[in-house]
Amino acid sequence: MTMGFHSYEIIKTFQKAEIVCLKILNTLSNYRLKNLKTLKNVISILLISVGFKCQNLAKHLIPQIAYACLKISSFKNQKFSQESIRVVKILGGPSSNTKTIAGTILLKDSENLVKIVKKAKILMFTCLFDFLSPETKTNVCFKNPREILSYESNEKNLMREKINDFVLKGVNVIIASDFNEEVLEILNRYNIMALKVQSKFEIQRISVVTNSIVLTKLRTPDVDEIGYCERVSVRSFGSQKVTVFHQELEQSNMFSIIARANSNSILDLIERFVYKTASIYKTIIRNNKFIPGAGACEIEISRRLKNFSKKLVSPTENFIFKKFADCFEIFPEILIQNSKLKGSKLISLLHTKHKNGEETEGIDLEKFTTICSKKSGVWDLFSCKFWAIKNSIDSALTILSIDQIIVSRE
Repeated sequence: MTMGFHSYEIIKTFQKAEIVCLKILNTLSNYRLKNLKTLKNVISILLISVGFKCQNLAKHLIPQIAYACLKISSFKNQKFSQESIRVVKILGGPSSNTKTIAGTILLKDSENLVKIVKKAKILMFTCLFDFLSPETKTNVCFKNPREILSYESNEKNLMREKINDFVLKGVNVIIASDFNEEVLEILNRYNIMALKVQSKFEIQRISVVTNSIVLTKLRTPDVDEIGYCERVSVRSFGSQKVTVFHQELEQSNMFSIIARANSNSILDLIERFVYKTASIYKTIIRNNKFIPGAGACEIEISRRLKNFSKKLVSPTENFIFKKFADCFEIFPEILIQNSKLKGSKLISLLHTKHKNGEETEGIDLEKFTTICSKKSGVWDLFSCKFWAIKNSIDSALTILSIDQIIVSRE
């Protein structure tokens, strides 16, 4: 616009350039992973995508994340969701002690003396686990001490009868918002684990892992409402006691990564790294297309756009098209600037190689020369590059159209 071009001409040419640019990008995406169900291929592509950000953590974390992602996506052919991978942060210990388990974890101890239950049948309530708590206040009048003792024994007998109904159904783990002390004593006798969970998010995760139905009132459950878990146990990680719901690999639709570190900042870094890696995996399985990386794709798009501009009749469109193509040359220049090198010779060498038909030639910052991204295994994800170009062009066109409206009002 500073050169005298009208915003309408720029918008019209940019819209045409966007269509041509995305077509060129689509022709460059001829590379796919042959098998996304093998652990080796998934680890290699995730290491390339995010491994450079946290090199010390990546070698230890990415194999665990890749394994969890593959198991979740192969579970009954369900769609992969990032919510199926949870990060539990426990302060203390080196980051190499980070582990992955099939199931979910509660950051608390059990309420009673039962700490380990194998082949657990789980019953979940959102209410207080107390059969004798009335909805309204009641007054009881005792005439002598014998009536007090008989009343207490009747209460305990009633609680035993109710809990005995659960035992007959095979229940050995009960989750509720709170427990009475007398109830906990009876649960210890029946060897039933009691877990106090008040968070609705924790309840939802446990119900998903154990395939149980959450009940809002105390009643005898049906068979379909009781969940199952291979092992429920209380473990100690340093000074922190946790309750682990461990499922078999074939039956687990959720994985938990126990992050260990000496500071909260490293724990937050591990959490962000896990979620970012899982989102990249989700994008890969949605669209398994790759394009050459290391700046090779941008240089090739710029070259082809300039060749297309020569076919245009209008000199205005020709000039705007060339300026649009020059924008893509900024990407390899920024790569060189970030490495604190001067790369005018390297950029010109890259242009000559692309003119000679070497479309996958990119920048090698370690040796300060060009490198074949196809042979070296440097790739960019097609969908990320596609939406980055499309959204940046749309935002530029939106700004230009707003300026045009302001001018017309004046």
